[in-house]
Amino acid sequence: MRTSRFTNDQIVQVLHQAESGTSVADICRKLQVTETTFYRWKKKVTGLDVSDLRELRQLREENQKLKGLVAELSLDKTILPRGAQKKIVSPASRRELVDWAKHGFQLTERRACRAVTVGRSLMRYTSIKSPDAPLRARLHELARDRITFGYPRLHVLLRRE
Repeated sequence: MRTSRFTNDQIVQVLHQAESGTSVADICRKLQVTETTFYRWKKKVTGLDVSDLRELRQLREENQKLKGLVAELSLDKTILPRGAQKKIVSPASRRELVDWAKHGFQLTERRACRAVTVGRSLMRYTSIKSPDAPLRARLHELARDRITFGYPRLHVLLRRE
């Protein structure tokens, strides 16, 4: 929607000029607007002062923000029952829930993570396990055999081997 060239203050001043006796045709010619526009302004602003118009604009902006908040909260409310069915502990199950929210509600990853209360780093994390499986197995075997040894002595034994 195209915005007006005139502010609400200017419109109110123009309407006061018309009330004081200046003809509508002269005002419209001076401002280069049609009479239809003038009467539309009059219909919109009749009985309102400049401060009332400012307050009305602020109320509309606040109402728009509140509607957005309500929409976000209602979306969160529809997503949460799926997450509340069981306790979600493992990172894999949390990733599944975020993916479900992303694809089921056409959300961005950021919004889905916020709705499920999961950090975005969880979605990007890949575990880096070192290929020490034989070494770990031997360490467990030594720990079973020598129960009183702590990890420093077991480390020494492994280094000797």
